[in-house]
Amino acid sequence: MNLPIKLPNTLEQEKIGTLFQKIDSLITLHQKKKEQQIALKQYLLRTLIGEKSIFYSSNLPHTKVKLGDISDIKTGSSDQKDAVENGEFPFFVRSKNIEKSNRWLYDGEAILIPGEGKLGDIYHYINGKFDYHQRVYKISDFKNNSVGKYIYYALQKDFKRHALKYTVKATVDSLRLPTIQNFELVLPNIEIQNVVANQLTLVDNNISSIDNLISDLKSLKKYLLNKLFI
Repeated sequence: MNLPIKLPNTLEQEKIGTLFQKIDSLITLHQKKKEQQIALKQYLLRTLIGEKSIFYSSNLPHTKVKLGDISDIKTGSSDQKDAVENGEFPFFVRSKNIEKSNRWLYDGEAILIPGEGKLGDIYHYINGKFDYHQRVYKISDFKNNSVGKYIYYALQKDFKRHALKYTVKATVDSLRLPTIQNFELVLPNIEIQNVVANQLTLVDNNISSIDNLISDLKSLKKYLLNKLFI
């Protein structure tokens, strides 16, 4: 059985086609902007953090430390089944996605990384109340000579290479506490740490804003497709 299809006239078809072309062009434009911001972030990580940073090469005072000596590191006690769809608090699990929970295990500044799976690819930063999985490590209670947000970015720059040397191979890569505790990083003074963290936070905020805009454009396109062709 053939159903009749009602088509708009030629002029209207051209207008609709032009509209979708503009939306697609905007999506492509902002995807390129996102790629540029990601490239900028990688450049800043290389340039501003570590022994090859512009600060280190300028002979400014630096301290080489182990992460376990400047922070408290432990795993949570919650399980995936503790996730609640409309929970009050962020619940950090082993994936990039952040779930919700009705309880909190910690209140304060912290970095969260999964203990298995995509090691070195997932990092969360938070300052507030949250819940976290029994296979997620919380790095918190940073000592006076360190800035939590700077450490967050130092981990993004160098931790994956370190972690993959010491992972325990099972069905998935598994990360042990001593591996995190023994991660070495170079700390400049507090003022420089704050400057670096603020610059990288600005770039991350730009990436998030572009992501939101791309998502909105895709939602608009989907909405118009449903309205105009169904």
